[in-house]
Amino acid sequence: MSRLDTQLARRLGVRYALVQAPMANVQPPAVAAAVSEAGALGSIAGATLTADALRAAIRQVRSATSEPFAVNLFAPPYLNDDAFAVLVPYLGLQEQA
Repeated sequence: MSRLDTQLARRLGVRYALVQAPMANVQPPAVAAAVSEAGALGSIAGATLTADALRAAIRQVRSATSEPFAVNLFAPPYLNDDAFAVLVPYLGLQEQA
């Protein structure tokens, strides 16, 4: 195993075991797409986005790259339920009432 070929990189499906830190309010989705295209794991800063803005950011990254990327949300109790609902279909989860 080389320094760049790591277990983490293989698990994430990326070439380099690097994860871009999401930066709320200052990072456009294009940054996540560029990082993913370069071989690391790009991240959408989704914690402060509305549900519609998060959907748009995910669509923008998906249209710019076929590589994996992450979506960052805050953990409870700060989690925006609407933003989490956007991710439920991608995670293979079912919403509970």
